[in-house]
Amino acid sequence: MVTGAAARISQEVACIDKLRAQKGLRISQKDTILAGFSSGSLNLLALNSCFRDSAPLSWDEDYKNNLLWKLTNDQVFKHGGLHLSLLNTDPLRKTLDGFLGEANVHTFGDLPFQSYVLTLSDREHNTEWANNFEATNQRALVASDLFMASTAIPVVFPWQKIDDTNSLERNFPNGHFSDGGTKGQFINFESTIGKYALKNGPFERIDIISPMREEGTAAATALEEGLKGLGIKDFVKEEVGKFAAGHSFGAFLTFLEAIQAWQATKGPLAEVITVNIPRLSKNYGILDFNDEHDEYNTVCDWVDANPTDFAVPLDEFVRQHQSA
Repeated sequence: MVTGAAARISQEVACIDKLRAQKGLRISQKDTILAGFSSGSLNLLALNSCFRDSAPLSWDEDYKNNLLWKLTNDQVFKHGGLHLSLLNTDPLRKTLDGFLGEANVHTFGDLPFQSYVLTLSDREHNTEWANNFEATNQRALVASDLFMASTAIPVVFPWQKIDDTNSLERNFPNGHFSDGGTKGQFINFESTIGKYALKNGPFERIDIISPMREEGTAAATALEEGLKGLGIKDFVKEEVGKFAAGHSFGAFLTFLEAIQAWQATKGPLAEVITVNIPRLSKNYGILDFNDEHDEYNTVCDWVDANPTDFAVPLDEFVRQHQSA
């Protein structure tokens, strides 16, 4: 599970690499299911593209060196927003389309791993889990639309429509969509991941991967800091605050507690569940994409210096942070 948080995308990449190197994480098309939202959905796309059985791209060269380390703010957004948003993400669409083209991914069904991508529907007011392996028309969703929607920070980035290649049999809501973590971390996991575990038995392991998150109102302050100079009005601050609350450390902890509660009544979701989230002395800007390589190295160094704080078992992590 990759949760994402805009420009902190490289923090998750560092966690993934450390899990592979130090904890024996295997990523294979045969036995790995991926779920993600926000920039985590872009890491989900990269994992699909770089670890697939047929014609994989290179995780190190194609994704990290040639895309992430070269990423800059002007490849993600520009001023002059669309649909009442503060920023215009046409540059992100261009960057995303370049990687999708290289990976030969056009629709959601082109992803070989079973994958869940989360978006928030403005029409249903619900967090939707698009699933590319069900016998449904969600496989026909246009990949670039889906990933743009999952990363669309409300008010900051413009909402997105999600088109498909088979509209007559569409079973995914119509309307406009935004960041899949807006209402909180992995809302509705019970009816998706939980349902899967009840049908097929517990997963062997679940690794929950997250960038560092601020506490409480500091999450909104961090986002507002990245929007300085844009003349944010009070109603915009209110919406930014709502979004930030869903992405805060408190919301992350609430999601972990929900897993515990589910397991208490339904049985184990997985044999092992680990929580992987760095706790840096200072976080990186949530809208600053100019230092992805440095951000990656900082998290790798943190993991090396704090090995017992990485890949922490779920119950232990919750116990530690509830008491704090």
